[in-house]
Amino acid sequence: MGEIFHVTTDYLLKPSELDELAMKTEMLEKRQREILENEEKRKEKQYCICVCASIYIIAFAVFMLIRQVSWINDVLWNIFPGATLPIILLLIATAAAILVCVRRKQRGGRLES
Repeated sequence: MGEIFHVTTDYLLKPSELDELAMKTEMLEKRQREILENEEKRKEKQYCICVCASIYIIAFAVFMLIRQVSWINDVLWNIFPGATLPIILLLIATAAAILVCVRRKQRGGRLES
């Protein structure tokens, strides 16, 4: 075939090798993008878990402090009859945790200074 077109066989083989190399490069780039996306998702989950744990620890500390002051318990009982302090703090902490994770997800997972 090289004689028909007056070219060497090396010239005829190079485009296919380049195509193969381009395909391999494209596959590697795609795999690298997938790895980066998975790493970002893992970091996002890790951030949400840490924030939620922190919020619940703070809520527990607030509960322990408020429990020592009896007049606050009476005020809360008058505002929310039937609801106990741990339930109120649990609901507030859950709302805060959801709010933080949703806002971060809406921002695209970026930290703002």
